Amino acid sequence: MCPTLAIAPATASAIVPTTVLATAPATVPKMPGPTSKASHALADVRLQLKAGTTRKGRPLEPEEISALEEKRDRMVAEMRAERQKKILGRITDHTTSEADRVSREVPQAVQQCIMDELDKRLGPAPASAMEEALAQRRWANKRIRELRKQEKDAAYSEELCEGVLANAALAGRENHSEPAAFEATPPSGEDVELASSCGLEREMATPEDIGAIRAGYHADWLPDALRRGLWDYTLTRQPFLVKFRGHDVKTSPKNNFADPTEHGEYPLYRWGQERQSYDLVERVPPPVRAVMDYIEAQFGDKTNLAMATYYWNGTEQCIPIHRDKKVTTGSEGRVETASRIFNVSLGAVRPFLVTSLSSLGKTERKDMRILADFPMQPGDLYVLEGDVNKRFGHGVARDPTVKDLRVSWVFRTVDACFVNPIEQTFREAGGKDHPIRSSDRGRPAEEEPAQKKRR
Repeated sequence: MCPTLAIAPATASAIVPTTVLATAPATVPKMPGPTSKASHALADVRLQLKAGTTRKGRPLEPEEISALEEKRDRMVAEMRAERQKKILGRITDHTTSEADRVSREVPQAVQQCIMDELDKRLGPAPASAMEEALAQRRWANKRIRELRKQEKDAAYSEELCEGVLANAALAGRENHSEPAAFEATPPSGEDVELASSCGLEREMATPEDIGAIRAGYHADWLPDALRRGLWDYTLTRQPFLVKFRGHDVKTSPKNNFADPTEHGEYPLYRWGQERQSYDLVERVPPPVRAVMDYIEAQFGDKTNLAMATYYWNGTEQCIPIHRDKKVTTGSEGRVETASRIFNVSLGAVRPFLVTSLSSLGKTERKDMRILADFPMQPGDLYVLEGDVNKRFGHGVARDPTVKDLRVSWVFRTVDACFVNPIEQTFREAGGKDHPIRSSDRGRPAEEEPAQKKRR
């Protein structure tokens, strides 16, 4: 007969033995006296107070006695706190080791009674599912350790780890090695249920999600007259290499154009660049204004910031998979969720990729889990909705086969942050001004020799 067990009617993870063994020692052995530098200093202070003289034999003044007494009390308190910390650490280590010993020595009969009771309440657990879950978790933990060792950017590390866990849940049922490139096929109901049970719904792409992603692509959207005008103006401008963590971002030279407010402030998109690059902004020129007006006529969105990114070739210039940062006060968190972002492509064809969050930071196509791939011919438009930006990543992969210039024009509606180039300050909406220290704003980007020759 098995003894009666008190088992909560929840899940197997909630079942614990109810017996607690009082194995901690009744008294804590006295710690040996301190022999550190602090203890010698305390002994010296006490000796001076007891003798009433300094080290050189001069009688102590009342003020000196008071100062030494305060120093003595402070040192005693610090050493006492340190000793208490060591004692508590030993108690914790002792308790943990005893708990491990008790768990190893639980009689096999009691463990069997627990399993029998579980089988009665929850039914027998499928061994294959358990083994599969453990294999997926082991692979995920291994990849997380590798990423944490390699990844130096703390802003990406948490999202990368979350993405790896999601990939483990989506990996093949029979082969638990690292998954191959992901194909943009709708997941099965079993996959959706598994992701839901693991809390990974945001990593999954349902058929509705794929539809929302593909709905943002508009082929041959920009009229020929506007496209030629914008392209001709683009070729007359020299982009800047902005600063990021002390270095020039050579992979994405940029130009920024915005509408100033009545106070001389320009909308500011902070994607991670350093402050000294904040004031690299100009008034919107007529060719760019014409495209912004066309966006408002077609979609009803009144944009106030345009950013041109130059890709001289497919080897040097690319955009790692990312999510656009917050630009409106109505967005939640650090990424933009409340407004639409308009991306117009000119020049050479460079595919616009939408991926799962596990691909954040990737630049090589073979390393990405791609959900959708849009060619982005000259004049094509992709409208990035807030929910798509929140739940999925996007970017332009490295492609050595591309030798010609491609320029991406991105139009946004910004009301969360502003910069004043004259006053050399920036501020968040409703906040105070901060200096931008623009002594080293950035330098013009040099074109590739082949590109200069083609001009």
